[in-house]
Amino acid sequence: MNLIFDIETTGLNPLIDRIICIALKSNGKELTIIDSNEKVILEKFWNYVREIKIKDLGFRLIGFNCWSFDLPFLIIRSFKYGINVVDTSGKVIDLRHLLSYGNKYQNGKLSDYAELIELEQKYNGYDGSDMKRLFGEGKFAEIEKYALSDIKITFGIYERALKIGLVGSDVR
Repeated sequence: MNLIFDIETTGLNPLIDRIICIALKSNGKELTIIDSNEKVILEKFWNYVREIKIKDLGFRLIGFNCWSFDLPFLIIRSFKYGINVVDTSGKVIDLRHLLSYGNKYQNGKLSDYAELIELEQKYNGYDGSDMKRLFGEGKFAEIEKYALSDIKITFGIYERALKIGLVGSDVR
């Protein structure tokens, strides 16, 4: 089983900023983990990943720029709270890394790749820099909709990568 994931944060620095939402897609179902308590978000995420790993040793995490951003952020914030993480070594597909053939200097955000293959753009014109403000205003529903739009885009990019043979396996 594959698990597509994306995090939303209040900024780019995991030492001072925090996670406010994690969006997930597996087995055709999309869900979000959102809470005003970051520790709760992290515990729910790692428990979900742990359950999937127990059920399917061949599971993989699939994200966009997840090696450089999402996973380090998740790990550092979990470290802050002493939350047990799941060993995902060899289980992660970073679509941005694959598409750039490992070139970390390659230009392109998630929205750029979405535009390139004509996917629907991000929800309500928001980008990651809007999340801190929306969180401060208590607009959790807007954050969830934005996070789910990121998951849809990431899944669309995954499907295209699968179609052209860049990546294998099946995500429903």
